[in-house]
Amino acid sequence: MASLDDSDLEPKPSVKRLAVHMAALLVVCAVVLILLSRSCSRGPLSEHERLPVYTGAYDVERKRAEVPDWEQVMYRVEEGYPSTAVYYFYRDIFEAEGWRPRPADETPEWKFLGRDKNLRAVFLAQWASPNQLRLVELRLIAVPDEHPPTMQVVVQRSRAILPDAER
Repeated sequence: MASLDDSDLEPKPSVKRLAVHMAALLVVCAVVLILLSRSCSRGPLSEHERLPVYTGAYDVERKRAEVPDWEQVMYRVEEGYPSTAVYYFYRDIFEAEGWRPRPADETPEWKFLGRDKNLRAVFLAQWASPNQLRLVELRLIAVPDEHPPTMQVVVQRSRAILPDAER
């Protein structure tokens, strides 16, 4: 009779099974690499990221639509007319990522809209994404007769196809 040693009792891996496991591992690695490259290459405010909110904001309300890449955030801050601190907060974020102000040759400033009792100080600014497919609009609205001085902030991101003249 032939004797059996311990090496004969161990199961030998099947070449086919090993190939299947290696292929599955390669697929998982490829998916991870694709996801990582997408997250690194996109600019800020992709359709899955939230709009940033200024420090000290309160009464924050976020809205998202079923339409892809549309979001709005509204809040209040204890800043009053003619403060531009909120504008510079957003400008620094967007322009550091390649977003361009719109219109390019105009510096945003406070304007008065309405008449008589309804006169409001409003500050409007817009930025277009580097690929010109997204637009962010910032509206600062001074709230009259509040102490401390208060401003309502509305930031909205949406898809946009800009005319060639504005690119």
